[in-house]
Amino acid sequence: MKKTVSVLTALGMMISYSALPCGVMCDNAPLTAAAQGLDEAHADTPTVNSACRYSYDEAHYFSKATTLEHTFAYDDSWLFEPSASMSGELAKVCVGLSSAAYKQSAALTCLDDMGFKDIEMINETTEPTYADNDHVKVYVGHKRLDGYDVYVVPVRGTTTNCEWFSNFNLGTGDEHTGFSKTALEVEQALLDKLTADSADPGKTIILLTGHSRGGAVANIIAAHLDNGLLGGEGFAVPRSQVFAYTYGCPNVSKSADESLDNIFNFNNPGDYVPTLPLDEPAEDWGFKRNGKTIYLSTDKDVYVAFQQSIYNKTGSQYLGELDTKDFVSGMTEIAPTQAACNTPENKALFELVAWLMMTKDYQKKYINYVISNNSAGLSSGIAREIFMYYLGGPFPENIKLFNVIIDRSGDSINVKKALAHGHTCTTYIEWVNAMFSDTPVEHTHNYYLAEVTRPADCSSDGVLTRSCYCGEALTESIPKLTEHSFSEWAETKAATCTADGTKSRKCTVCGTEETELIHNTGHNYSTKVIKPTYIAAGYTLHTCTVCGSSYKDSHTAKLKRTSIAKAAVSGLSNKTYTGKAITQAPTVKLGGKTLNAASDYTVTYKNNKAVGTATVTVTGKGAYTGTVSKTFKICPKKTTLKSGTSPKTKHLRAAYSKVSGVTGYQIAYSTSGKFTKAATKTAGSKATSKTIGKLTKGKTYHVRVRSYKTVGGTKYYSGWSAVKKVKVK
Repeated sequence: MKKTVSVLTALGMMISYSALPCGVMCDNAPLTAAAQGLDEAHADTPTVNSACRYSYDEAHYFSKATTLEHTFAYDDSWLFEPSASMSGELAKVCVGLSSAAYKQSAALTCLDDMGFKDIEMINETTEPTYADNDHVKVYVGHKRLDGYDVYVVPVRGTTTNCEWFSNFNLGTGDEHTGFSKTALEVEQALLDKLTADSADPGKTIILLTGHSRGGAVANIIAAHLDNGLLGGEGFAVPRSQVFAYTYGCPNVSKSADESLDNIFNFNNPGDYVPTLPLDEPAEDWGFKRNGKTIYLSTDKDVYVAFQQSIYNKTGSQYLGELDTKDFVSGMTEIAPTQAACNTPENKALFELVAWLMMTKDYQKKYINYVISNNSAGLSSGIAREIFMYYLGGPFPENIKLFNVIIDRSGDSINVKKALAHGHTCTTYIEWVNAMFSDTPVEHTHNYYLAEVTRPADCSSDGVLTRSCYCGEALTESIPKLTEHSFSEWAETKAATCTADGTKSRKCTVCGTEETELIHNTGHNYSTKVIKPTYIAAGYTLHTCTVCGSSYKDSHTAKLKRTSIAKAAVSGLSNKTYTGKAITQAPTVKLGGKTLNAASDYTVTYKNNKAVGTATVTVTGKGAYTGTVSKTFKICPKKTTLKSGTSPKTKHLRAAYSKVSGVTGYQIAYSTSGKFTKAATKTAGSKATSKTIGKLTKGKTYHVRVRSYKTVGGTKYYSGWSAVKKVKVK
């Protein structure tokens, strides 16, 4: 039975900034009672004119705030024709269904009016998040006809939520990761539905449709059905019984099968969404979509009829362009390869673009998500420039893509209407209607495009040309100007502090010239106070900022310095020889004040490398003068006592490590662990042990060793080694 179905379609999305106009806000209404059960008798119910209202932001899209009605006819018999034959009637049905999918009440009403009473929704309550965004809402209408299970499956495109993150989740392989994961989730739910209905693959008919992201998901599912791989299972519906019509469908895979003759992708040649991911260069990008791509006709009669319909229904002209070369060129400049999309910088860039597409509430949350999760990408380059622009910085003039897509004519950040119009559901509906219309749209001239083809000046009238999109044009006269068109004032003689100058300007049309006096400025003094130092007096300097003349006054005497000869120096200690010059950090106090090492004095050293006595000299600077000196000892390195033994009766032997550069070693021994009344022996520099006799048999002796070096008649001792106990035989 043939039915007529009406759906009120959207002009765009309600968003705070301009974004890709892929759809509208969802209302998430519950299923009506009539839409929950199978009621074949409903096929005889009279046609109902469905009505649903879509919200959009008129400032970003078309100027007339209205709700547009798209009425399409539907006949079940169209789904019993071979799917490889493109049907203009099905194209009009599906462009309406794909648009209605953006609003739940609209989708349910359309399916109900088409006689589909068994309606289910996939991902009805799933709300995508930043971390879990590979989801999409899908409607499944089902009825039984002549022994066949017939399914109509509209897939919703992106609304203003985190699905945008999935759209930009390209991945690194041959498949678009975000689209592929979403399609597999939908496929499994659809397979569950088919299984629950006990559908026979050979007696199953499926019609898939979607716009934008919805088109990509529908395209992938249709290809899997064609290959008997729905949800990875062997559900082999004959290709002649699988119908797929998509609109504004992006590319989905490098291995997409363009030979599938039952998938029809209607794309506007001026819509930039279907160019992504890029198809060129094929050796790196090479992304395609399954099935046939049909570009909407730009034949003059079709195109004029389409433009006329847009104007009649929206009150403003269609601004879309007919090619996407500049957009693709700008994208290629940023990401010349697929791998380039996954650099931290470009990942942040595409996350920022996704953020721009969302509602205002999502934007506030998502910008913080981008900052916290990809701060490395925001640290430099294109992503940083764009990020700073959104925070109020300068427009990144050097980025070609942003010059192509961003409209800076107003106060807000908008996508250019030419790009926005190219992707709206309204655009696809009116263009498809014009392509497959049996009744030509009656054309009336609408001279909407006004251009000053010759400006008026002070000597002649100008011309204003008003054009209709069919090519017809009218001209109007612009009265000549009553005032001269002067150039900017130019200085012809500069004014100084004491002499006047001049400036002049000339009419760019008739040459009339005017001259004006520029009065002398007089001296304009700036004042700088030069403070006195310990080497120079202070004063106030007055300098003219115009001519540079200056004078000084308010002189002050230079500062007096204090001697540090009686300063107390502490913080020095004896050190062990290292072979390198030894320095310390002395504390210098004068009159109870601790002086600053950076500003009040310098420290120099003498004899601070070899074993001996080093001298530290502190010399005043800045507010201080004079010197004061202190000394510290540099002692030889310690030796290690390796062993203490009693080689024979009444003898002990101490073996120790050799220390280079010393004069000798001193061995101390005592029956007291505190070395009370200890005796000592010495050994030469070459010795590594010392044997001591005439000791008391059976007694335990404590022994230790230290090295020494004689410098200028003074012995400098190292620290003692560890102590060893020896019981004498």
